[in-house]
Amino acid sequence: MRSCAILNTGGMIMKFNFFYLLLTLTAFLPFHAAYAGGEKTFEGAEAQNYYQQLENQIAKEEKHVKELQAKATDTTHMPMWIDKLELEQAIIMLDVKKILYNNFRNTPALQSSLVREKLLSLLSRENITQGDLAELQSLANSEKQHLYEEQRQQLQQQQQSQQPPKEAPQENEIEMNILHQ
Repeated sequence: MRSCAILNTGGMIMKFNFFYLLLTLTAFLPFHAAYAGGEKTFEGAEAQNYYQQLENQIAKEEKHVKELQAKATDTTHMPMWIDKLELEQAIIMLDVKKILYNNFRNTPALQSSLVREKLLSLLSRENITQGDLAELQSLANSEKQHLYEEQRQQLQQQQQSQQPPKEAPQENEIEMNILHQ
């Protein structure tokens, strides 16, 4: 009985740590101001296909949780404490995956193929650690900076192309300048 209380307390601490880390992860994701509309967009069929892959990973996790719930509540055999612990862990992972999916959906962070690949690989894992979330945050921050620099360069190029080119001085102006000196 005592070990179950310790495990439950540990599970709650672990749950708190994951959610705290996920909340800090959300602080940097919506960097819409940093990427207001660059040339490379992640839209259309590509985006739909990617989101479908993410949703499939979440559906697999939901199915896994339902199987564990059935196993833990099965009256034909006595569920072990490990079954309940495994169910608790699966529920935490499902919550983490749903939060990640919702936080990244339709954000400019997904403009980066590296962020998309990392997110998909995390959602396909059975266990996501705090280190994995920190890696994702670091990657998204570096890609945010890269996208911001790319957008800034594009804006500079657009501004330069919109400015009329300076005309070469005509012969009359050159003569006037010479006479004026």
